[in-house]
Amino acid sequence: PSTSFIFNKPNDYYDQLKKRLLIIQRQAHGHIINRQRQYKIHYDKQRPDPHYKINDVVLIKIHGLKTKLEPKYSIAPKIIIKEQHPTYWVKDEHTQIE
Repeated sequence: PSTSFIFNKPNDYYDQLKKRLLIIQRQAHGHIINRQRQYKIHYDKQRPDPHYKINDVVLIKIHGLKTKLEPKYSIAPKIIIKEQHPTYWVKDEHTQIE
């Protein structure tokens, strides 16, 4: 980009400013998208990607509000009855509730 500008009309300044801001916004958007891709690649390197099969026994993570001493995972093991990676349907081994 040039460092000096000559404006023939008073409105030229506004037009130049709009053009420059548009260029800067596009560059910023491109940089954001690029960094998001890089962060995802780095995160996915560290993350295990487990695949489970039907009849595998698993523990379910308990979401929501909990205190320090409450368990993070279900106490009773669950059995996978349907798989559609990364979503799995489970039922309780003892109560047969899905």
